Amino acid sequence: MAKSFPSHLTPLDIIKAAGLMALSVGHVGFYIFPPGINPIVWGDNNLWLQVVGLWSLPVWFFLIGYMQTRHWRAILTGAVILIAANLVTGMYLFPLNPLVTLLLARIIIERAGDWMLARGENLFMVCAIVVVGAFAAGQVVELGTAPFLFVVLGVMVRHAHTAHVKKIFWLAVFLNTAVQIYLSFDFLQLTVIAAGMAGVAITMIALARRDGFGAALPVPPFLAPVLQLLGRRTLEFYVGQLVMFKILALTLGLGLPIYGWFAFDITAGQAYTSFINGGTP
Repeated sequence: MAKSFPSHLTPLDIIKAAGLMALSVGHVGFYIFPPGINPIVWGDNNLWLQVVGLWSLPVWFFLIGYMQTRHWRAILTGAVILIAANLVTGMYLFPLNPLVTLLLARIIIERAGDWMLARGENLFMVCAIVVVGAFAAGQVVELGTAPFLFVVLGVMVRHAHTAHVKKIFWLAVFLNTAVQIYLSFDFLQLTVIAAGMAGVAITMIALARRDGFGAALPVPPFLAPVLQLLGRRTLEFYVGQLVMFKILALTLGLGLPIYGWFAFDITAGQAYTSFINGGTP
């Protein structure tokens, strides 16, 4: 069944369009200016572009919990396309792309959402599992378990479970920031990531409580169609953009191909070699 959209521009259109733009900046940083590969503009520290991309993370995972979308087939199709693109362009197979993470989060919250919110102890147990499993899960799916807390936050706001919203919100921001350490962000960048995620999440909560993202917004006539297109076709733009960047990086030799099963080698041999060489594998 096809999605039905309101004819007017909504806050949800603008939020998703802005999130897509932020993701685009992050993808430019990851594929076109990877650290140590192409230091033309940003020197050896090109991670600031990826910092901007991470600001959009609360948008997608909050909406999975709040909107309770049933259109999982489109997400699955996009995930399969991106896995195939990784294989063709010579990237690592694992961790699997964020669309897989979105699908798993949606399945879990659909099956266990009521149980999680039934008692504070249950929610605490979920948070503990998320914290303990964050890094290990990050080797299998991108972003690991950390974004799942934003899904829980979306469900809580939807059903007006206000008792734990503040606690889960700050835990989500802290955890999502903390698990980025293994991606080599420095302290200032981690601080900016946390501030950005907090600002985005607060905006999402405020708009959801106000009108459920459905209010009409007065914007110039020429701008509304553009924002609606970006906000209502984010999945298509996301998948197409990533495929394009992967092919471009491979064509220009910007770090690809790198072939392998996993993006992170955390074996004992790797750690020992890194230690002997003073931190250089």
